[in-house]
Amino acid sequence: MSAPLLKLPIPVALWRLAWPLIAIGLLKTGMYLLDAFWIGTLGDRELAAIGGAAFAWWILWIIAELGAHGVQSKVAHCVGANTTQQIASWFTQGLYLGLFASLLTAVAAWPLIGPYFDLLGLSDPHTVQAGQDFLSATLIGQSAFAVHATLVAVFRGVGHTRTALLITATSLLCNALLDPVLMFGWGVPAMGISGAAWATTLSNIIGIVLGLVLVRRIGHSPRLERPVGERLGPLWHIGMPVSARGITFCLVYIALGPIITAFGAVQMAALGVGMRVEGLAYQFSVGLSSAVATLIGQQLGAGQRDKIVRTARIAAVMGNSVLIPIGIVSWFIAPMLIGWFANEPETVAAGASYLRIQCIIFLWLTMESVYEGAFVGIGRTRPTFWVGSIGTAARIPLAIVLARWLGLGIEGVWISIALSTVVKGTGLWLWFERAAANATLSVPTKQGAVVTESRSE
Repeated sequence: MSAPLLKLPIPVALWRLAWPLIAIGLLKTGMYLLDAFWIGTLGDRELAAIGGAAFAWWILWIIAELGAHGVQSKVAHCVGANTTQQIASWFTQGLYLGLFASLLTAVAAWPLIGPYFDLLGLSDPHTVQAGQDFLSATLIGQSAFAVHATLVAVFRGVGHTRTALLITATSLLCNALLDPVLMFGWGVPAMGISGAAWATTLSNIIGIVLGLVLVRRIGHSPRLERPVGERLGPLWHIGMPVSARGITFCLVYIALGPIITAFGAVQMAALGVGMRVEGLAYQFSVGLSSAVATLIGQQLGAGQRDKIVRTARIAAVMGNSVLIPIGIVSWFIAPMLIGWFANEPETVAAGASYLRIQCIIFLWLTMESVYEGAFVGIGRTRPTFWVGSIGTAARIPLAIVLARWLGLGIEGVWISIALSTVVKGTGLWLWFERAAANATLSVPTKQGAVVTESRSE
């Protein structure tokens, strides 16, 4: 029996998958902005701390999602191939991978929290201490996020994206309620900036409980089975390039830290706020990217390779029809958007400059996200690592040339970020057009073996 989504026209199937995932992204961004609002009430030094900590925070979350990328891809393949009895096993193995990666990271990263802030060039003791408190609490809760991410990935792969929305919305609502309670001590000891991290951990645990109840209803609960190399290997090969690309992204921003703070510590706060506002567009693209991964994965499982390239192209057009108008409006109201989350005029001006430059390249932001999702769908993610890592690493020499040698100042850094996005979006698009036609594609069978359909590259 064919997967229900594959019977629909491609734009209809994409939208049916995408709108709950886009809603998830927008809710997440709203939560990040609410965090920034509450943290901003503590002071600009706390806001600078969260801006600096954001890069390490992303690395921790990226590692926690290591198993989730492969789980979504493999579950989608199973649905397309009508081998859904394998889904619970893929889910279980994804949990093993995510938990192991999170626990190993927590042990390795704990002694590096202090040196991390030294590397960023933040010198204010209060700012550094606030950032350390936030990251310490985040490390403790990383395993809960790994379970939450893998659980939601099962629903995305199956195509039950509205259920994924329900779980995530519940978690984020709890997060929003717990933030001021834990940060300001409403009935409990005040935790300050670390209260935001603890609120996230507790809300993830609530989401896990709800998700386990719902996944049981569709018959895909995790199994009591040992780690299996035949499944961990494919999950690793799909998830590791995506995670490595994300980690490279964050490491590049850490390296950019001294270049940015050389123009004033306020620029780091501006970057943190600017990226959170920009996240509204980014999360829209990520939601669409995840929908593409699911639909292309199911098409691959069902042997419908002739639809894969067209699906990615349609998704790119759909995304840009929304984000380009948003980018135009955001360019004109950038100071007002930044002003909602920052008080100092210098921070507002710097953040508005960053946002306006990024608005210009929303077209390529969409392409980058859509084609990353397309590569996840076919289970071949190494191109996302090479294009993403090289393109992002280019920001460092570009920033030095534009900001210092050509005298563009902090705007030179913002321009280097935009230019690299153009390169990555274009590169992933061109690579996928070739890979979808010529790649070696593996399709799971009902017996659990893997049948490989090959074409020479």
